[in-house]
Amino acid sequence: MDITENNNKKPYVFAISGVKNSGKTSFIVKLIPKLKEQGYKVATIKHDGHDFEIDKKDSDTYKHIKSGADATAIYSKSKYMIISNQNNVEEDTFIEYFSEYDIVILEGFKHSNYPKIEIVRRGNSESPVCDISHVIALATDIEDLEYNGQKLDINDIDEAVKIITNQLEKRQMQDKYNRTIDYARISVTDRCNFKCTYCLPNEVESIDNSLTHSEILRLCQNLVQLGISKIKITGGEPFLRSDIIDIIRDIKNLNGIKEVTITTNGFLLGTHLEELKTIGIDGINISVDALDRELFYKITKVDCFDKIFDTIKKTQELGMKNIKLNCVLIKGCNEDEYIKLAKLVKQYDICIKYIEMMPIGIGKEFQQYSLKELKKTLEDEFGALTEIENKNSNGPATYYTMDGAKGKVGMIGAITHKFCDRCNRIRITSQGELKTCLQYSAKVNLRKHMCSDNLAQLIRNEILNKPESHKFNENSIFNEEIKSMVEIGG
Repeated sequence: MDITENNNKKPYVFAISGVKNSGKTSFIVKLIPKLKEQGYKVATIKHDGHDFEIDKKDSDTYKHIKSGADATAIYSKSKYMIISNQNNVEEDTFIEYFSEYDIVILEGFKHSNYPKIEIVRRGNSESPVCDISHVIALATDIEDLEYNGQKLDINDIDEAVKIITNQLEKRQMQDKYNRTIDYARISVTDRCNFKCTYCLPNEVESIDNSLTHSEILRLCQNLVQLGISKIKITGGEPFLRSDIIDIIRDIKNLNGIKEVTITTNGFLLGTHLEELKTIGIDGINISVDALDRELFYKITKVDCFDKIFDTIKKTQELGMKNIKLNCVLIKGCNEDEYIKLAKLVKQYDICIKYIEMMPIGIGKEFQQYSLKELKKTLEDEFGALTEIENKNSNGPATYYTMDGAKGKVGMIGAITHKFCDRCNRIRITSQGELKTCLQYSAKVNLRKHMCSDNLAQLIRNEILNKPESHKFNENSIFNEEIKSMVEIGG
């Protein structure tokens, strides 16, 4: 029996084994509610060759259900039985049934090849101890993690939960095209204090119905269960929220989150830099489409360039790392700024990231300035650009350095340099809509399912059906997004 095969909706399977009366059931009964507190759906399977009485109140399987297991089954050589449903089912159906759970705990599979917690008695000790040999996810290619004979008292459930969840958090979520999805961009508001020509050119009445602090955290907890460990906070302008620092801090503190970054126009950023550094923000992207003060005002409709640039310099004075300046390539508008921006990497350890205009919303009305044109412009000025690896990037940008540079430049070309085959992201709008591809409108509003035990499963199903690619160069696309970037989350 291998219940970990078939598809990406695979549970994490491990065994609790031990000699008779070693305390296996007692351990599981204490373990189940602790795992449930973490938001996991838990099923158990009891290895038993003879006891199939589902109405026995003292049976181990009954105790599993009473402790909170979402489903329990008995396994033997002859048949399978779903105790929680009281139905006999065939093997194939049994496997399919358990694919919806996050964790499957096997009791009594002493000689199986599953990773296991072995419960044994040491010497004359009255209390059994747990020998954690390795507890890993079979559904991944992660190497077996050995704990070098670490021993736990059988009552030390919290430490066992920690070991198990640490391994669960290493899982990888893949879509049906075998792309690993580990990165989510979450918009926390669609309000913005800038009116950029390519994003929000006109006065738009915004009724703030954004996800609440608690809703954002619940989403992140469910994303972690799926192996999504990198979060980008976007907007609108995130710093228009009075609770933004608390949101970032709480996401950073979630087990399984490896990285939290934020994108901002920088207007309100300066007063929060010390707090962000203390929290340990992993990166900040600041939108700067021009260094010319008048042109900056023309694009943003806000006369604040000096304030923004002072904030950029302050990030360097504070020694903050992974600071990126985002410049959208606006043909017929800011071409003269590309070289000026690139010169900043000679002076500061920052990244200038050039982004092709996305044909979303008002962006469809602009002509494309390609990365090929940009690269030639920069190389004519600075000489050959040397491509480098950037470990601080979650996205598809190609990064370059140049002679004498402290920083680097990056280029993202979703249109002329399509990167859908290695897309690793999903987006969640400020209203809770899940977008698996920027071009297509959302099918599911996660906010409506916020209290559901199946929230993670819902997200997983959408990721599994993530489109193979965008089709921005094609006409008449079914289900194409009609919202603006500020509504989606930049």
